[in-house]
Amino acid sequence: MFYEVSFSSTDGSQRTLQVDASSWVAALKTSIQTDKGSAEASLENFFVDLSGDAVTVTDPNTRRIYRLRELDKNRVRESQMLKALTGSHVAVGNAAKKATQPGRQRPVGFKDRQTGAFRPIVSTEIQKAKRDEGIEARVVADTVAPKIEPKISDSVVMEVPDAKEAPEIQSISETALEDVFLEITSIFEPEYAMEDAIDFVLDLAMKYVPSGTGGLLFASDSADSLYFAAARGAGKKKLLKADLSIREGVPARALKDGLALAVAQPEKDGRHTDELKDKGGVKVASIAAAPIQSGERAFGVLLLMNRADRSFYSQYDANIVAYIGQQMGKFIQDQLDAAPLE
Repeated sequence: MFYEVSFSSTDGSQRTLQVDASSWVAALKTSIQTDKGSAEASLENFFVDLSGDAVTVTDPNTRRIYRLRELDKNRVRESQMLKALTGSHVAVGNAAKKATQPGRQRPVGFKDRQTGAFRPIVSTEIQKAKRDEGIEARVVADTVAPKIEPKISDSVVMEVPDAKEAPEIQSISETALEDVFLEITSIFEPEYAMEDAIDFVLDLAMKYVPSGTGGLLFASDSADSLYFAAARGAGKKKLLKADLSIREGVPARALKDGLALAVAQPEKDGRHTDELKDKGGVKVASIAAAPIQSGERAFGVLLLMNRADRSFYSQYDANIVAYIGQQMGKFIQDQLDAAPLE
């Protein structure tokens, strides 16, 4: 089951987690652990309200309110996307037949359009444990939106605004997700080149989540840094020459944790670094990143910066970026499975 958990962070920003969990209690505990950065989450003396279509839980010590709702059948497309991210739903592409003969597979990669050189695509292991390894819940998307002024109703101040976005944002985003489901199938056509797939998925992300800058990054040959295989928008020339840390920063966290991240006001978020500004000259006002992954293998990151039309990336934006990244990971895995032996 998938749950959306919303709460206010200590700086007042609105944080929304999408959690793959066995129950709402497991989703809540994992969300509290993520919020507080602690290994244990005690629910002692918490107040729980089960009325309505959501579960509202209040921490008696901090007075923080957590709101949980299950993603039901009315959000079928989003549920399918989340299942694809966790590996519990078949992705769009048909898995290629794996080589069964002994030997070493020929490397899969692409021709760098800047240098003309062949660059192999390598993978790194996602560090977050999977549910099938005994974990009751795991976060698949983490979105931070700007502080929203408290609503006042009948002279009562509501600490956490409603988890749903403005209707117009939600409607546009859901339509975009539908279109992405239809268009992403293009890369699974026979003989689709890796270079074309790289450009296609980045352009697709920029089309449906308009941004000032976008990039598709892979892990370096030695898996000790991230480099831009393609870039769009402001700063693209500098970014194509830049290497980013594979240990720190939002792209690195998305890669190693295997989850989509969307952060508003990143300068206030401890996961963000100044690396993109220092190396690419891009002043980051908002950022979204998702791993290019297949199962527990991560190949790189799909990165968007500076959301157009508004000041933050919503959870719907994060879902779109995450799904595109997952499908690109599936495409790469299919290529690896079909690679001839040397």
